[in-house]
Parts: sequence; structure tokens; C-alpha cells
Amino acid sequence: MDLIFMENFRACFLLCGAGDSFGYHHGSWEFSALSEIRPQLDALGGCEKIELTGDAWMVSDDTVMHMASGEGMIAKAASVSDLLRNIYRAYVGCMGKMTGRAPGIQCINALRLPTTYGWKNSLFSPKAGGCGASMRSMCIGLRFWRPEWLTNLIVVSIESGRMTHHHPTGYMGGVASAVFASYALQKVPVELWGMKFRDEVIPLCKQHISQLKDRQAEENLANFGYFEEKWERYLKRRGIDREKEGLKASFPEKYGEIERDAFYKSLSFSGTGGASGHDSVLIAYDVLLHCSASYPSSSYPSYSSLNSSSSSSSSSSSSSSPSSSSPPPPPSSSSSSSSSPSSSSSSTSHAADCFAGVTSSSSSSSLSNSNRRWIECLEWSSIHSGDSDSTGAIACSLYGAMYGFEGVLPQHYEKIEFHDEMIRIADELFRQTNDEKHPLNKPIPLGELEPETKLSVEL
Repeated sequence: MDLIFMENFRACFLLCGAGDSFGYHHGSWEFSALSEIRPQLDALGGCEKIELTGDAWMVSDDTVMHMASGEGMIAKAASVSDLLRNIYRAYVGCMGKMTGRAPGIQCINALRLPTTYGWKNSLFSPKAGGCGASMRSMCIGLRFWRPEWLTNLIVVSIESGRMTHHHPTGYMGGVASAVFASYALQKVPVELWGMKFRDEVIPLCKQHISQLKDRQAEENLANFGYFEEKWERYLKRRGIDREKEGLKASFPEKYGEIERDAFYKSLSFSGTGGASGHDSVLIAYDVLLHCSASYPSSSYPSYSSLNSSSSSSSSSSSSSSPSSSSPPPPPSSSSSSSSSPSSSSSSTSHAADCFAGVTSSSSSSSLSNSNRRWIECLEWSSIHSGDSDSTGAIACSLYGAMYGFEGVLPQHYEKIEFHDEMIRIADELFRQTNDEKHPLNKPIPLGELEPETKLSVEL
């Protein structure tokens, strides 16, 4: 069953780099006004004309730290504490690759080379609610994607998140990124992700925090309210706060890039969309909800399609399961852009707005619906006036976990910076998930962090 996910593992990494490098644009688009970004993008011919190469479109700190999360997880570990020590070492090590990549102050300060490695040393901070954990945690959801590994995912994402961002608004963004990646591999309808996270994951996170008295449990639990309030408000705004017949996200009739930019700001802590743990993931989620509804795919079920198939025939129900799907082709230029979903709806007026400014693109009419889904994900998540590289990295990485390379234009990932390194990490993570003898491939309890073993691992 797991073999069909090889492409998704690779896509989760490579498309993280795509969304990141596109939103970063050598630092000139991150935190820039739309009025500055849009003319430059149009002059380049629109995102479907751009080739994301390492020299012209370097990745930011987001991709480098996402890779570090993966590097730490593939290093030898006999316990979860070993794994967390390895992740911490990888984070410290990756800071040497940050020239020109604009690492966050919170990460810089937390990862200054210590005299001894100590991943438990970070203290709670009211200023640690940024997106540094959310933009690097998607691959944790790959490593622990199975439902029975949920506690593993929670422990690793919380503890790796608060190595730098020891505040619920910060590290819970990392948990959300990881959980959403696991939901994508499980083929959970995207409309259910937000409420499942609220109802099933947040209570377990609080349980883990409360049981670790020596990790400032009281301060952490007292500061969960902001994250939870913002999350609930978003779900209600989109009409996906409870399961119901015909569940789908509700968007405004007019939802162009100006309206989106204003909405992203409204989600934020201080007016910079995507700069915090909560809104970086919510913006990515917003994009995925819209593009998956505008350009549906037979490879990934929506809530309505899954329920209608289950009620109409038992055979349709089994077709939505990953175990009954045919393995996708390996990522290549011949398969990536030609994959078109067998059933699709025509785009709404605001779904097509990502093509509206492309004056030189006569080829846009030849794009398949799967191409359009990808381009909408890339542009909607990466082109705004906030922390655009982080929201692009999260949304596009999750797109890869959902769809693999379906609809992705080859020039958006084939020459991405660190391409081969990301493939290597993704393949080893995939191998570990299928290793029945791996010591971490069994559920681990919440609120317990056993001592590290004597393993000595150099990264």
C-alpha cells in the first residue's frame, strides 16, 4: 500500500522549495506590497512562464529548515529523545547555510551554537509565536503519517517546534503543518482537516504539555487561547466548523488577490499575514480548500464525493482508499503536467484571477485543470504582502502530499535548489515508514520523554 506514496514524499519536499522560492524571490517579494510584486510577476509572463532554478530563485530559510527536520529524522535513533536530539543538531547545523536566506531572529537566537547540545533548554517566551515551526514541520507528518502514529507526530512536532518557538501559537502551527501532511497521505477530505485538528489533535497536545511539568506546563496551557480562538473563528468563517451534509468551504463571491491579501492580514497577529504559527497554516489551508474545490481531482476525494460514492455503491467507497489506487508515475517532465483529473468543474471567476494579469500567456488556455489547480495553489499562497515564502512553502508542500506532482509544471521543481538532497531525504523517510523493525514505528505515549541513548550521531 505504501508504495503509492513515494511520489508524494518527494513532492512534499520539492514543492515546499517551489512555493518558498517563488514567494521569496531572493528576498524581494517577501513582505512586499502587492503593487510592487504584481508588475514584476506580469513582466516575467506569470508564474507558468517562470523556471525556478537555484541560481535565479534561491530558497529561503524555510526550505533549509524543512530539510533539516528531515535530516534529523533520518539519522539513527533508538528513542524519541534520540530523534529530537538529532533534529536539534540538524537545526543548529543548518544555520551555516543561511547566507542570503533571511532566517528569523527567533531561530537565530535559539540556535546559536551552544557549548553542549540540549534540545530541552528552550524556555517559554511570549514572543515565540512566529511561523518558524510551521514552515519546517510538514515532513514530520510524512514520517508519522499513519493514524496509529498520531502520538508520535504530536510529541515530535511539539518538542521540535519549541526548540525555537516555545509558545503555543508558534509550536502548534508546527503540529498543524505536520498533521495536515499526514491527513493528505491518509486521503482525508480537505474540508475535514480543520475540525479534525481542533477536535482530535488539540486536546492530545494539551494532554502532552500538561504531563511535562518540567517544561513550563502552566505557562503553556495558559496561553493556548489565542491559537484556539483564531482557529475556531476561521472554521466558522468558512462554514466548516462542524460536519454536515454537503460540507464545503464558503468563499466570498469576489475574492481576488486584493481581497485575499486583506483577509490574510485579518488572520494575523499584527497585520503581517502568515508571520505567525496560526495564520501561516490557515492561509495555506485556505488556498488548498479553494483550489481543490475549483479544480477537483479523481485522485483525491472531496467530502461530497466521498459521501456520495459511499451511499451510492460500496465499490465506489473502496476506490477512495489509498490501497486500491494505482501507483502514480515517477516524477518526470512527461507525467507532471499532462495529468488531468477525470472529473472537474469549470473555475469560478475568482479561481481564474491568477491568470488575469498574464498578458503574454496565450498558452494559459492550453493548461489542464490540474495545471490550473497547481498554479492557483502556488500563486495564491505565495503572492501577498505578508510572509509569502512561508505560506507558499507550507501550502505547496501540502499540495505535494495530497496530489504528488499532479498538474505541477516541470520547470517549477526539476531545477529547484537542493533538488537532489531533498530527494535523498524524502526517499529515506519513506523507507523508514516501511521498516517494521524501526524502533519509532510503534505508538509512543504522550507526556513521556525517556532519556537519550548512548548513540553518537554526527550530521
